[in-house]
Amino acid sequence: MKNINIIIIILTLYSCNGQKTETYWKAEQVARIDNKPIWGITESYMEMISKMQIHLSVSNDSLIFSYPYKKKLKISEFKSFTNCRIKETGQLLDSVYEIKNEGNKLLIKFYYAERDEENRFVLNLTNISKDKYLEENQKLQAERNKLKAMIKPTDLSGLNLSISRPSYFNTGIDLNMLNPIALAESLCDIKGSFANSSKDTFEIDGRSFDYNYYEIENPQQSLAHIQTINFSKLVFVTNPTSNSNYAVVVSEDDVEKRTIESLFNTINSNQKDAIIDNIGLPFRSNEGIHGIASSFGIRWKNKNQIIKLLIKTAQAIYDRFSDDDYVLSEKPSENEVANVFKHYLNDVAKTTIKIIIITPEFDSLMNSKTANRPKT
Repeated sequence: MKNINIIIIILTLYSCNGQKTETYWKAEQVARIDNKPIWGITESYMEMISKMQIHLSVSNDSLIFSYPYKKKLKISEFKSFTNCRIKETGQLLDSVYEIKNEGNKLLIKFYYAERDEENRFVLNLTNISKDKYLEENQKLQAERNKLKAMIKPTDLSGLNLSISRPSYFNTGIDLNMLNPIALAESLCDIKGSFANSSKDTFEIDGRSFDYNYYEIENPQQSLAHIQTINFSKLVFVTNPTSNSNYAVVVSEDDVEKRTIESLFNTINSNQKDAIIDNIGLPFRSNEGIHGIASSFGIRWKNKNQIIKLLIKTAQAIYDRFSDDDYVLSEKPSENEVANVFKHYLNDVAKTTIKIIIITPEFDSLMNSKTANRPKT
């Protein structure tokens, strides 16, 4: 089958007397053309398009989008809901091939991923009055602006789990409004903003553990800070019964060595009574020398919480396996751990870092080999 990109536009935009009209539409649902069930990531993608809450008007030969983005373009120019392209092929992840007006319904037909019969879908839009259209748009814009105003950096300088969860994670708030096409961007390896909240369960040896998971990421905005160090990703994992925090996690890309050194010193000063241990550093055992892991760092542990500073290992450091004079003994002292950590940190230019503040009990559950555990 030839790979021909044809857009078929079938729109009735004029009344019988030929006068130009403007019609108003709101998205309702996405369905498969053949009405077969939708599963897995495809189902999630169609839910994403539905939750975009697309509102548009049709005027003459133009589409005018008012939500979730503002855009006016020729009908023939409308190619995709997301404009996200698959990294390997450059092909649009979703591509419009037909727009059809059926009186009180507007059908936008599109391919998802592969352009074949099995991947044809349709977004159904319902005709509404201009007054209703303007009213809904005003409400949606106000809700999104209110949500954006709520997002301020969370201060984690105290380095403890008693910090309150941000109000934008509260029940009833639609985090999808921040970036309605986040799933499409992630599937195409596009670094964009993302927010999510969910209730979930993981199991260990047949026992179930419930938790709430809240996550937000925005490369263009500080979402948390420890002293003057900013982080663009923030995660809360909470107990659904008591609403207390199991874990708080922040992370950041492209962090310079001196910033990591400052962060290490800040945590070390704050955790004077904690026991210091290593994560992922080279060490000796009866089996020989074990090389550096894909991430390395330091763990501070006390009675009530554990703090982990994790650093993504640069490929050049990972390939070295270990340096002869900087391999931990079987029972290293805290000074030895700090010295070996600083040695490998010294070779870092910029890297990704993560700070995890977690209860000892939840950390133990997370480290269980049988755990279907949450991502932190």
